[in-house]
Amino acid sequence: MGRAIGLAAFLVVAAVPAVASAAEIHVPGDFRRFSAALDAALPGDVVVVDKGRHRGPIAVRSPGIVIEGRGGTIVGPASSGGRGLRAGLDVLAADVTIRGLTFVRGGVLSLAAGTTVEDCVFLRCDEKRFDAYAVELYGDRAVARGNEVHGRRWDLSGFRVRGDDALLEGNLVLNARLGFGVEVLGNRARVVGNSLSPVESGGAIVVRGEEALVEANLVEMPGGEAPAILVVGDEALVDGNSVDASLSGGPSIVVDGDRGAILDNAVTAGAGTGVVVWGDAASVERNSVTGAIPIVIDRPTFGHGFTGRGSRNVFRGNTTVDAPADGFRLSGGTGNVVDGCVVLGSGACGLLNLADGTSVLGSTFLGNATDIFNDGTFAWFEGNDFESGSEEEGTFAGDRDRWEDYGAGLNNGGVPGRD
Repeated sequence: MGRAIGLAAFLVVAAVPAVASAAEIHVPGDFRRFSAALDAALPGDVVVVDKGRHRGPIAVRSPGIVIEGRGGTIVGPASSGGRGLRAGLDVLAADVTIRGLTFVRGGVLSLAAGTTVEDCVFLRCDEKRFDAYAVELYGDRAVARGNEVHGRRWDLSGFRVRGDDALLEGNLVLNARLGFGVEVLGNRARVVGNSLSPVESGGAIVVRGEEALVEANLVEMPGGEAPAILVVGDEALVDGNSVDASLSGGPSIVVDGDRGAILDNAVTAGAGTGVVVWGDAASVERNSVTGAIPIVIDRPTFGHGFTGRGSRNVFRGNTTVDAPADGFRLSGGTGNVVDGCVVLGSGACGLLNLADGTSVLGSTFLGNATDIFNDGTFAWFEGNDFESGSEEEGTFAGDRDRWEDYGAGLNNGGVPGRD
């Protein structure tokens, strides 16, 4: 009986085919042509491309492989003249990783899911066609990590991703003057630790999708009127970014969606607004905005430290200094809160409140042309500090009688309010 069981087990094991181990395929060691090595590769194989120049475009049709450049591997155009060339890698199979290659006048185009592009360098990509992207990834689970994109002319964009669960991390984009630095359309995108400088027309980081994370990026916007960071979608987290838009006419950070969180960002704003919130129930906390251009333009997205156009948004612990227009501008919605904020040197109003049911609590207003202009009903002001030390000695505009008529007490700097 035992011998029969043992024999049966042996036959079952013998019937299972052996899984081939991953192989390293070398170019030109094993194959002279790059494309031939890619066609021969099986899932799990590593195609090692040694130092040399290889002509593109090259199609990748084998799924689950790694393409790795070593010692200065360059993928370039088939000829030196003319525009409109595609001179990189076209990925047509899933779960391909491209690592350590240098692309000249070309890039990576993927039409498959799970593509990873890491530690690659892209040079003069803006010459391959108008509005060129160095990396275009169309599929879910895309990753772009540790890459460098160097523009030389004007019409360059860094990364375009279409798909969910993308990760763009630790990339450098230089001279994307008339394009985008990073552009993502998909849910749960993570854009983390990238450096983009300078980016002008399209915007440095543009994400459209739910539950986006935009964190610890360094952005320089020397011109244009596009937002430096634009996130369109609910439940976004924009955290710990540094934005220098001191010569820009556009807003620095815009979140258009509900239940977003804008936390711990440092902004040097130009003619545009530092932080713009278009949506409800956002948490805007511990951000700092410094103005740079002394202008007075009466437009909702120009010259302000923070603007809100929604309901139940909370602005807590933020600082705005030298805003050309208003430090805070609340232009609509109900039930917004400004709590523990510092507003210094605003060219127009420290707080322009056009919304109903606004609460301003424990905040400091110093050196503003007008500390508060209130044109909303049911407003509540409590525990705020002014340069002179009391509510009554601050500078105000608007209908203060309306605050009292609707039971909105004044209880600042020791001045009793109504219950």
